[in-house]
Amino acid sequence: MVGLAAGMIGTFVLRKWFSSSEASGTPEEESIQPEKSKASRKKVKFNKDVIVQDEIKEIINLTIKETMGKMGEKSSDRGIKVSQPTMRRRYSENDEPIIKLCFTGGPCAGKTTAMSSLFSSLASIGHRVFIAPEAATTLMKAGFLIDNTNFTRLNEIQFQSCLMRYQIFIEDLIVEYASSTSDKPVVILCDRGLIDGKAYVSEQVWQSILDEMSWNEVHLRDSRYDAVIHMVTAADGAVEHYDLGTNEARYEEIEPAKNVDNKIRKNWSGHSQFYLIDNKVNSFEEKIEKVERVVLNLLGIPQATIFNCKYLVQTYEISEPGLSVEHFTVKEFFLLSSPSMEVKIIQKGDKRSFNYTLETKVFKNDQWTTRKKQISSRDFIQMIQEKQDDSKIELEKSRMTFLYKNQFFVIDTFENIEGRPSLLKIETENDVENVERPSFIKFIREVTDEEAYSTYNMANKDYELPKDDLKMLATLEKQETQETMASNE
Repeated sequence: MVGLAAGMIGTFVLRKWFSSSEASGTPEEESIQPEKSKASRKKVKFNKDVIVQDEIKEIINLTIKETMGKMGEKSSDRGIKVSQPTMRRRYSENDEPIIKLCFTGGPCAGKTTAMSSLFSSLASIGHRVFIAPEAATTLMKAGFLIDNTNFTRLNEIQFQSCLMRYQIFIEDLIVEYASSTSDKPVVILCDRGLIDGKAYVSEQVWQSILDEMSWNEVHLRDSRYDAVIHMVTAADGAVEHYDLGTNEARYEEIEPAKNVDNKIRKNWSGHSQFYLIDNKVNSFEEKIEKVERVVLNLLGIPQATIFNCKYLVQTYEISEPGLSVEHFTVKEFFLLSSPSMEVKIIQKGDKRSFNYTLETKVFKNDQWTTRKKQISSRDFIQMIQEKQDDSKIELEKSRMTFLYKNQFFVIDTFENIEGRPSLLKIETENDVENVERPSFIKFIREVTDEEAYSTYNMANKDYELPKDDLKMLATLEKQETQETMASNE
């Protein structure tokens, strides 16, 4: 009941608590990529003390009590306006960025430990850190039934929608509070995200929840979190450490835990900043350190060499058995800039919903610094009208993303460039030579450092694909057509 009340009238409560907060603003993140892939990085050590957030806990408790007092008579789910998962203000009053990170994964993955470690680590270098607690655990302590194995479909819809509304309320409450009070850069660590619930219900139930709440899955996944860090359950690769007793809301045995973990990673893999932390480490402490490196790199504090590779591959639709592939439409709009700066807006989504990211790359001290922040559709229209670079075309790309052998791959096919070239991108902390390439992909050659394959140059109106590559792509397309015709005879 507590979660239901909080989720239903969260907007009302937020306005009362934070009437001075503004309504606009978006997150900004910064990451630094080395000019050469094997540049060395200096590691920073942190104090591991755990800090308790009594301030936020007190506000949450007081707000829920006030909410319960205002509910009055009984009302149905349809009779009360619920808090909608809209884009919230993502800068503090001092214009410091508010970064929101989602920590997800199967049970017993180390999320709680990782967030506790990051809390003190980030605080020690000048960030204000908040933790949004796991909604399921909170609701269970309030008397909700968590084990869905005996749920009817109606039970599933009621519980998941209630859980998601409560989660929206808590996340938005912290964003509003941080934007009103913090004079430091803010990082919000969310213990699970809204898309997690999809792994615990059928497709039919999930769609019913979206329809009931008038929510859009693309928006829930892509617009609320600046990055998603998936920590793989200990049941997959570290089974000797899998323990059901460390969390009251955990009930899955080993195989169900692995299945849930796989579903969660599939559902989140379409996010543009998705990171997979598996159990291929020497110790649990090493796994936590890997999470810290990822987060610090996201915040523009490089802690490890990041290898980025780009390959020209054959263009075709992937239909590998057992492989989950996400499809998106991507457009890139370039804005006026300088020789040492590249600015573009990336529109990503599907026919029903899009999100917009402003990306700025600056070359300084022999390295590129990349800053990204989400912007509204209104900001997008205004920037295009005022600052679009007329010397460049709008790049139209079909994007496929998938996980293979615990490595994330992205393939972009350039639809409005002659030859429809496809580029496969890999980003990893490990040496790229140790990354197992998908056997079902036809690799033509590596083009990582070639200017001809930078999107900035490919957007030039007079751009032409290298002739040898254009010829190779045409030959491969002809061969594929002949093989298809032969197989149909």
